Order: sequence, then C-alpha cells, then structure tokens
Amino acid sequence: MRQEQGCIDILVYRGLEDENEFVVLEKWLRKEDVDVHQQSETFTVLKGTGSLMLHKPQLTMYTISHSEVITL
Repeated sequence: MRQEQGCIDILVYRGLEDENEFVVLEKWLRKEDVDVHQQSETFTVLKGTGSLMLHKPQLTMYTISHSEVITL
C-alpha cells in the first residue's frame, strides 16, 4: 500500500491486552487518494478478512485540514 499514490505511511499495532486486536493507522496526503485506495483490490481483500474475525472491523477516519510544527 505504501506504493499507492498519496500514501504517506501505514503503521500496524497489536493490542497489549488482547493479541487478537489490531489497529492499522494509515496516513494519506489527500481524501481523493483514500477514495482510490478504498476501491483497490488490496483494500477489498482486507475488508473481506473481516468475515473471519470475532468482531466486525471498524473504520474511523480522522481528517486534519491544517497542521503546524511547533519547536519546543
């Protein structure tokens, strides 16, 4: 996925208390890039694995319209 246009980073975290819990954090340059990604074969396969999971996967999207670096 990192080769997809607009993909800045992808991080995968595993739960400390529940080893079956995972969080995938994706950073994208533009909303349009996310839209294209969500129509991709990779995303479709990832969504399909949800049927094998104990709990239905949840997708939460956070949008940041502006960010600023502050030097401490």
